Amino acid sequence: MKARGIILVDFDFDGFREAAEMQDILEKARDMIITDNKYVVHHQTDLKERRGDHAPDLRKMKFRNN
Repeated sequence: MKARGIILVDFDFDGFREAAEMQDILEKARDMIITDNKYVVHHQTDLKERRGDHAPDLRKMKFRNN
């Protein structure tokens, strides 16, 4: 069975330094999940600027396959 797990976290930083520190924390958390996990076949981590102030609904989000 194939499955996809998605974690969405919105941040509000004062500057780039805080964003960089949080990206390091996210990557460490990712590593804890994927290291020695035989079920993981692919992973990605990304931290991007977000728009708006409302929280998205993951069930309604569409992901493109490029």
